[in-house]
Amino acid sequence: MSAGALNRIRKAVWTALALGLVSAAVRSDDWPGWRGPRQDGVSLEEGLPARLNLKETLRYKAELPGRGLSCPIAVGGRVFITASSGWRDERLHVLAFDARSGRKLWERRFEATGGTQCHEKTCMAAPTPAWDGERLYALFATFDLFAFDGAGQLLWYRSLARDYRELSNQVGFASSPVPIRGGLLAILDTDSEALAIAFDGPSGRNLWSAPRARGIFWASPIVLDGEAPVALLPSPKGLNARAARTGESLWTWEGGLDAIASPVTGEGTIYMPGGELVALELPKSGTDPVVRWKTNRLRASTASPLVLDGKAYAVNSAGVITCAGTGNGEVLWQERLKGPFSASPVAGGGRIYCVNEEGLTFVLDPRVEPRTVEKGELGETVLASPAISNGLVYVRSDRHLFAFGAPEGHAR
Repeated sequence: MSAGALNRIRKAVWTALALGLVSAAVRSDDWPGWRGPRQDGVSLEEGLPARLNLKETLRYKAELPGRGLSCPIAVGGRVFITASSGWRDERLHVLAFDARSGRKLWERRFEATGGTQCHEKTCMAAPTPAWDGERLYALFATFDLFAFDGAGQLLWYRSLARDYRELSNQVGFASSPVPIRGGLLAILDTDSEALAIAFDGPSGRNLWSAPRARGIFWASPIVLDGEAPVALLPSPKGLNARAARTGESLWTWEGGLDAIASPVTGEGTIYMPGGELVALELPKSGTDPVVRWKTNRLRASTASPLVLDGKAYAVNSAGVITCAGTGNGEVLWQERLKGPFSASPVAGGGRIYCVNEEGLTFVLDPRVEPRTVEKGELGETVLASPAISNGLVYVRSDRHLFAFGAPEGHAR
């Protein structure tokens, strides 16, 4: 690649980061995949509930046929979700609900072709589904990958465990695929084989694949849209940027990352979770990313970090949420919630929504002093991150899909 072409791609990466763009032909109020329309856990919607509880703000709860760590996604007035069931967790479910009423629109069931052995905390419905503007993709921890239209018609199917015989993670798999223009990107990291694959949306064929260092890694990639879409692929050894449609490697940053929590972008910066939270700035020109700052006071655990209104947030394993300024990483405040947390925090209307593993909900409003923390209780296990769309906050437990909205007739 010529120096001029490389600089144009770097400029496109910077522009995409600065504007917070991701590749998805969706409306602004949709939540099309892992952590929403910009993959940062932030919704631009207003009028969202000030608390999540069963008495005041619950709009409905819909029964699910099995467990899941996968998050709900919401597109075009529908909520899509996956689940797994059966004695060996071999039954795979893909479901669609009416976003407003919770009425089940359709359900598709399949038998797993890959292994189902995993840690007892997780299950086969761990990766979050994705919508690319035309197709719904559902990837399971068995490495079964399905593509549907919005009405539930199966378009194509790949048994990746059969295509790549060495994929054999024994503790589970949870990295979520993300849409690219006209397709899907996934990282499939196991202790026996690891690779990144971009799939063509209409056909399911590989657009490209690239080997990765073997090892168990559950974090999800990010796709930045722009003149030249760029895939950011985290790994235990750092971050690799590739052209999203061709797979050409653009640059690599070396540094240790957390195996579960995913990076997040915001304000022209990539925030990398691990033993330290590293704020990595991509220069407009030159060859190497630049570390703006790093701090061990914003350590992520299972939950991915959040960036909102010039501040970075991280929830640790003890259930403490820490807020720091994005300019220098200086800690501004801490608030003790109640852990442990597997779900990542999300934000909308200026509020931050957190749900712990016991189903206790916490809604923080960092805009006011003293800070308010509204609490609620769902009474069910929650390991999946919430989603925000249609003026509602969606939470999935092991048994139900909950939808919460501001009380009718009340100020929001």
